[in-house]
Amino acid sequence: MNISNELDRNTKIQRYMDFSKFLHILESKQIFMCRIDKFEDKLEGGLTTINNFFYSGAAEALSNLVNNSLPLNLGKNNNSPEILEEAQQRKQEYEKRCKNKSFTTVFGDVKLSREVTYKDVIKAQKKWFDVSCWHFTTDNTESIAMWKIYGNDINSVCITTTIGELLDSIEEDKNINLLVQKVEYIDHRADYYSLEVDSKIAPFVHKHKAYKFENEIR
Repeated sequence: MNISNELDRNTKIQRYMDFSKFLHILESKQIFMCRIDKFEDKLEGGLTTINNFFYSGAAEALSNLVNNSLPLNLGKNNNSPEILEEAQQRKQEYEKRCKNKSFTTVFGDVKLSREVTYKDVIKAQKKWFDVSCWHFTTDNTESIAMWKIYGNDINSVCITTTIGELLDSIEEDKNINLLVQKVEYIDHRADYYSLEVDSKIAPFVHKHKAYKFENEIR
């Protein structure tokens, strides 16, 4: 069980739900975790425009064109043999990487091909993660928005606890990797993933700014 550096065991969290779900937790002694591909928000687990530029290999292809192909094709009369040789070597290394390209995930590297693209892996990963969503609070103040959206009616419950207390209540399974991470809120068209977040899980702990009121911890 790992907690991201931004959080600690004393961090206060809340979860809003209707009474029937609360009873289910008490009776089953289990916390429901939803698979990410089942979430309503279709941007969940996806890429930002900027990150897509890098993940797709477009940035590296552009670098190869500018720094390697163009000097070789257009600069024979302007560049020294040494510069051309270095450009040729870089181009060969780039082409070799393209043939053996893989996509890094939390479960290891996935070999890419014409049949399996990085987009296929991104889509598939949404079925690999199960999430329990909690509301972060600096005190015990309740959220009216969270009550209305997740409480549904007057027969609702707000569980208030800490990350440490929640983790202590979970029976650890060595076959399951459990991470507690604060969600970052961004504009998927203009922003990119926080450099503080592991790139392998970044698509799953970033949400659109429209959901910022959730102040979510996963």
